[in-house]
Amino acid sequence: MESKKIFGVGFSKTGTTSLEKALELLGYKVCRGHWKNPHTFYLLALYIHRDYDEIFRLVNYWDAFADGPWGGTDLYQELYRRFPESKFILTIRDAEAWYESFEKLITMFDLNLETAFDSYHANGMYGSAYFFKHIFKIDQLAGNREKIIAHYIDYNNRVIEFFSKKKADFTVFDMPKGDGWEKLCGFLGVPVPKAPFPHANKSVDNPYLANKIKKARPIELPAKIIGKLKSWVSS
Repeated sequence: MESKKIFGVGFSKTGTTSLEKALELLGYKVCRGHWKNPHTFYLLALYIHRDYDEIFRLVNYWDAFADGPWGGTDLYQELYRRFPESKFILTIRDAEAWYESFEKLITMFDLNLETAFDSYHANGMYGSAYFFKHIFKIDQLAGNREKIIAHYIDYNNRVIEFFSKKKADFTVFDMPKGDGWEKLCGFLGVPVPKAPFPHANKSVDNPYLANKIKKARPIELPAKIIGKLKSWVSS
């Protein structure tokens, strides 16, 4: 692919996984932000400690980037200064819907809002748990819904304001409102593929995000008992 980079600067849970998949389908080598990837937690730690030189070194290995730490942080400012000819995509969604998805992510192991972050950390998500606590400046979900939502809204506004003042290749991408191949490919200047636009990492597709809540199964009574019950009802 061409040397210009593509940076997804939207928060996690705004369709970042779908964007990653779409970019892969278009032929780009994508730095995916899934927690199972060995580079993910490393990158989050590099951002928190502001080691931009090492982050920029890793940028050489991929064509496109999304999820943390590329999105949800002020890293976009440093990326623009270092790679001004690159393309920047801000994925967004309704703030309330975004929060519900974010809360479901953090409570995947524990529905208690006071202890969910600790359980998330204890189940191997220590890098992203540390990262989110650092970004939102919180210790737990309980009592912080409005603070988190306000931060999300303010972040999106700051990104839009920043790029509106620059001569940057920048777009806002809202998948829930219908943005897909036409807008993405038009922005990137590439042909629209025949494959449907991917919608990846939906809560219903992730076994963890069921939050261990299972639908109650109906009790199957023996035929003999059912017969007795019917006789009692009719008597």
